Amino acid sequence: MPVYELLELKEEHGFYALPEPSPGDIFFDLEGDPFVDRGGREYSFGFAAGDEEGDLEYECEWGITPE
Repeated sequence: MPVYELLELKEEHGFYALPEPSPGDIFFDLEGDPFVDRGGREYSFGFAAGDEEGDLEYECEWGITPE
């Protein structure tokens, strides 16, 4: 089982320190799993950006081979 700890939210730390989102911002996330097969090559690339109406659109791609 993975071990994790939930931390208390504090306004002066973490995501609270980020500025408010602005039009045109792109949010990018890269996840990897070092325990996949021998090389740990499973990755997920994701990004979210606002469309012309201001709605958030999300796209992601999986990378599971060296190529």
